[in-house]
Parts: sequence; structure tokens; C-alpha cells
Amino acid sequence: MERQMVYVILLLLVLNNTAFGQTQITGTVKETNGNTLEYVNVFLAGSADGATTDSLGRFSFLTSEQGQQLLTASFVGYKSFEHSVVLSGGNVTENIILLADSKQLGEVVISAGAFEASDKARGASLTPMDAVTVAGTGADLANAMRALPGTQQIGEQAGLFVRGGTNEEAKQFIDGLLVKSPNFSNVPGILQPARISPFLFKGIIFSSGGYSALYGQAMSSALILESVDIPEKSSASFSIFPPHQGIGFQHLSKDKRSSYGINAGYSNFDTFYNNIVPQKPDYFHGPEYLATDANFRIKAGQNGMVKFYTNLGYNSVGMRNPDIDSTELQSSFQNLGKNIFTNVTYTSYLRNKWEVDIGTALSHDDVTLTNQLLDPAYEVVTIDEYPFINKNRIIRNRSGLVQGRIVLSRFFERNHTVRFGTEVFLSKDDYSANDTLKSLKDNTIAAFIEGDIYLTGNFAAKAGVRFERSSLLNAHAFAPRINLAYRFNKGGQLNVAYGVFFQSPENHYLRQSNSLIFTRATHYIVNYQKRSGKGY
Repeated sequence: MERQMVYVILLLLVLNNTAFGQTQITGTVKETNGNTLEYVNVFLAGSADGATTDSLGRFSFLTSEQGQQLLTASFVGYKSFEHSVVLSGGNVTENIILLADSKQLGEVVISAGAFEASDKARGASLTPMDAVTVAGTGADLANAMRALPGTQQIGEQAGLFVRGGTNEEAKQFIDGLLVKSPNFSNVPGILQPARISPFLFKGIIFSSGGYSALYGQAMSSALILESVDIPEKSSASFSIFPPHQGIGFQHLSKDKRSSYGINAGYSNFDTFYNNIVPQKPDYFHGPEYLATDANFRIKAGQNGMVKFYTNLGYNSVGMRNPDIDSTELQSSFQNLGKNIFTNVTYTSYLRNKWEVDIGTALSHDDVTLTNQLLDPAYEVVTIDEYPFINKNRIIRNRSGLVQGRIVLSRFFERNHTVRFGTEVFLSKDDYSANDTLKSLKDNTIAAFIEGDIYLTGNFAAKAGVRFERSSLLNAHAFAPRINLAYRFNKGGQLNVAYGVFFQSPENHYLRQSNSLIFTRATHYIVNYQKRSGKGY
């Protein structure tokens, strides 16, 4: 009789569990070498259902969620795990293997005890919100960096200026691919805004020197941007101000394996705004800016990710100033610019601790500059005498860049990592001033290899070398780089970096001479940083 009662109770429990549609999810979490991991967070994305693994790497939790769900596991120093599961009641068993993530270990996260001689260890890392809340930056990532050591502002020019170098010597990279024109085209004395929103990125790293051999054609510094993966939920945005309007949305698929989004922003000060707020110089058009972007993300298999991003920009600025060589005449300047940037990347974690990163990017700029000499009635005048003879001219610059890149990474025990790969830059620049046309074409190929070595528990090194060859310069460059990091017991870290960096001369120099070679800089950097338990 007692045994029958037990059977009845068990049956009722099973029926109750089925009635409410609950599913028991159990399993273990291990490293690739078979060692179990404790304190790993395992949960269903978008819900509060989950558990933490015990000392044997085991987890177990109940959920009322139904249908296809995304099971996620995360732990500091390891790549996030995501796997689609179908829940319909009963029991589900998932045995998870986490891969070591050298990118996460590269952060100086003292509270987690992880560190590396990396770009993050030597540079400054910030969130998108940090970037847009720095006063006076206009939500420009480069502007937000100008208060950091080693940087400075040069007049009203856009871009980063590090240790006296020009803004062409500090480059920006999105997912490893070079962004040729991150800001709208230059206007004398006017700080041009950025075309790319900081909210597109989950990682923003500024290295003021001694950066990785994976990046080239930047002689002073590198702003390294890592774009977001699939968002947690769908969202929409809308903004309206007197000179600016913006709208956008991001849509997450039901299975949470893909997303797409579109954003658009339009600014035009050539309205009642300029009439209410008097402006100097005298604008006869704009400033007017249009920026639109679109993105698409999709998970490829269990460990792959495909990302697509495109950005289209348009700007038009026209202004008049008193001519520097006359008390009666006016100097008119108009900038009309069009730009497109597109990149596609694919990342996948392969078997036997391999990772592959493939990407390609396209940039195209079309800028027309019109200079005119005006009389007091704003009519165009022509004076064939010095110094007025060259003050009426039209300059057009069309430039394009195509980049292809592949990086292979091999992970070893104790987080040792070797990365190697190659990339190609194909560029063309057409410059015309009135009736004169000059064209530049260059094919640059690069190869690189780099290793992360953990010598002891407190001592790490990153050593690499980069090779580049330019068809336009008919020259090659060999750039060794090494970085060392030593972590002290109380949270301090000492970083030492040495590296050689090459860059092709700027186009306005190449148009004047065809016998130039790579410009070169050698970096010697020593810094010490310390973070308290609160992250200060």
C-alpha cells in the first residue's frame, strides 16, 4: 500500500510538471582539455532562468519557457557559448565546452585576476556612453580621446593628433578593417563631425602607441573598434532638435540568431537656427549633413558570426569670409562631400582550438571644393594678378580603398596564443584642380605574425612582426614589435613597449613626387597603471 502511494505521488508530480510545461535543463561545463569549470553562469537568454555551475562543473535549473530558446554560458576569460534548444517539457541535457578567449584575457581586469600585454593593457578602454558624455565631443569617438595623455587638439581640425603627428597618422579600425574617412570632409576652421555612431561598438580601445602587429598604416596611434554582435532585444530611436533630426531601429529575429537595423540622421543649420543664433563665418549654405547606416548580423552554425555594415554620408558647407588680401572683396568656400564605407566580416571558432577571422571593406570618397573671389555684391570676380590669380578654382578629389584580410589564431594551454595572417590594400586617388588631373594607384600587401606568451603568473609578453610592400612606392617595410607586462600583487601593472611603425606618405605629397618611401616612427613606451577594487 505504501509503495502504491509513492507511485501515485510521483505520478502526480510528473503530471504537475507537464501541466505547467516546465523543463529541467541539466549538464556540465568544461574546458577543451576536459577540466570542469565552476562558477559559470548558464541561463536562457531573455529570461531570469539559469544557474551557476558547482565545483564539478554541473548545473541544473527549471524553466517554464517553451519552444526554441537560446541557452547561454559565460565566464570571464572564455568565449561566450550560445546554443539553440527546443523546450517542450521533460528533461534537456546540454554538455558545454568553453573556449579560452584571449581577447577577454587581454583586458586588465584585476578583480578577475586576468591580464595580458595587450592593446587594452597599454591603452585606454571606454564604453560608448563614456564617449558621448564627454563634454564638447559631439559624440565623436576621436574627440572623446583628446583629453588622454599623449593627445592634443590642433586648431579645429577633426581626427586624432598624437605626440605632434598629423591626424592622418592616427587611424581607426572597425573589426580589424581600416576606416579611411571616419569624419565628414574637412572644412577650414570648422570641426567636422564623425559619420559613425559610437553605439555601434561594444569595445573601444585607444592605443597611443606600441600597438599590435595586426594593424598597419598608422604611424602614431590606433583607435580599435569592435562592433556589437546580435542585440539582446529589438529597439527603436527617434530624436528631434532645431538643427537635427534622427530615426532608427534594430530588429531581433524570433530565434535570436539574426538581427538587422537602419539609422538615419539629418542636420541642416541653414534654417531659422542660423537666423536666431548669429554665425561666424557667414554661411550661405548649411552646414548640412546626412548620415545613414545599415547593419545585418547572423549566427553561422554554433560558433560562427557574419556581420555586415554600411555607412553613407553627405555633407555640404558654404561660407564667406573677408578676403585676406583685400578690404573690399570676399572669399567664398564651398565643400560638397559624398562618402560610403562598407565592411563584411566572418568569425568562426574551429576545431582543435583554431579561430578564423575574414573581412573585407570598401571606402569611396568624392569631395568637391569650390573657391571663388566675390565683390561686395557677392558676384564672382576674376583678377589675373598676384595674389588673386589662383583664388577662383574647383578642386575635386575622388579616392577609393578596397581591403581584404584574413587572420588565423591558434590557442594553446595556459592561454598562449599565436596569430598570423595577411591583408591587401588596393587604393586609387584621382585629384583634379581646374583642368589638371593627377592619379595615384597603389597595391599594398602585408603579412604579420604575433604571439601572446605567459612567462609566469605575473609576467606576460606579446611579440610580433609585420611586413608591408607598396607597389606605388616600390618599397617594403619590416616592423618588429614587442610588449611586456608585469603585474604587481596589489593591482598595479607595469607595461613596456617597443615597436617600429610604417605608413605611406599622404597623397598631397605623393602628387608632387614619385620618389618617396615609407614614413617611419619608432615607439618607446613605458607606463604604469593601477586599478582599485572599485575599478578606479
